[in-house]
Amino acid sequence: MSDEFQQTWERYLPSTWKTCMYLAKNKHDAEDLLQTTWEKAFRSWRKQQQAELTKSYFSIIAKNTWIDKKRKKQVPTVSVDNAGEISGSIFHESNVDLEELLRPLVKKLSLNQQVVFLLAEVCCCSLKEIAMLTKLSTGAVKSNLFRARHTVRTKVRARAAEKENLKNEEALRVSLYANALQDGDIQTIAGLLTEEASVYTLYSRRSLVKSSELRLAA
Repeated sequence: MSDEFQQTWERYLPSTWKTCMYLAKNKHDAEDLLQTTWEKAFRSWRKQQQAELTKSYFSIIAKNTWIDKKRKKQVPTVSVDNAGEISGSIFHESNVDLEELLRPLVKKLSLNQQVVFLLAEVCCCSLKEIAMLTKLSTGAVKSNLFRARHTVRTKVRARAAEKENLKNEEALRVSLYANALQDGDIQTIAGLLTEEASVYTLYSRRSLVKSSELRLAA
């Protein structure tokens, strides 16, 4: 275990514990959430050690871990809301093909819009959290989210049933998004904007990490 990670974790442990208690409302669930937050934060940091370890880094992981847990307990619904945005719940249904949902988004939205839309609508991150994760200004986040929602409303919904022909890089990005969303890995999604790495590099690195984790588990 890295001393750097553990020392930083211990420094922000009081604030992370407060976040867990605020979300869980009771000590037992907060302790479970804190443990899961530590595990996810360490795995994410180990995959990309250039990630900055901050108070917000741990708080965002705790928040998204709790949201994901709550979603799994809820009965999922498929809907497109009145504003035309794809409801985040649709991405968490067990019988929904994530890649099919993501194909038109990747085809119709710019890279910035894709990342911001997924972090906002699927991962339920706030504008401030997205700005921190992507290193975009809050104004840029708002602008990209507005344009993404408009495109989803005017173009994606109308062609949802059509099969999109994707280029190799676009298809790989769809797979990367799908795998990251299933694992709650918001750092990889944001990494498409913050890292000087291609989608091929991120996908290969994520595949290697998953293979290592499977070997360890076995």
